[in-house]
Amino acid sequence: FDPDLHYEISKLHINHLYDFVKAIDNQKASFMIRYVYIPDSPFRTDSDRELDALAAFVNARPHCRGVELLPYHRLGVHKWEALGIKYPLEGLKTPTREQISDMRTKISTRLDDSKQILLA
Repeated sequence: FDPDLHYEISKLHINHLYDFVKAIDNQKASFMIRYVYIPDSPFRTDSDRELDALAAFVNARPHCRGVELLPYHRLGVHKWEALGIKYPLEGLKTPTREQISDMRTKISTRLDDSKQILLA
């Protein structure tokens, strides 16, 4: 995953995520990677480069069961507004069912056969 893109979206450095996942994997605990799908924007998470990195990360972890795909949504925007904070992802659109289906296929073709892809 692109560290700059991750920081731009979450305002958190991705190294913490990597360290956490490695610690879980070292404990031999089963886990899934939750991946937010944002299409058609400066924050898009569906580029070939990003998906190749996601698959390599997941496939390299024997205790990772796969990817839980989370399509971007706007359900929490009102919380930002209530706090008087500018929503950083303003203007992004929720992906269509077709886009979600295509994204699921793009990820599943990159994952090892032992890995799952779930839709949240």
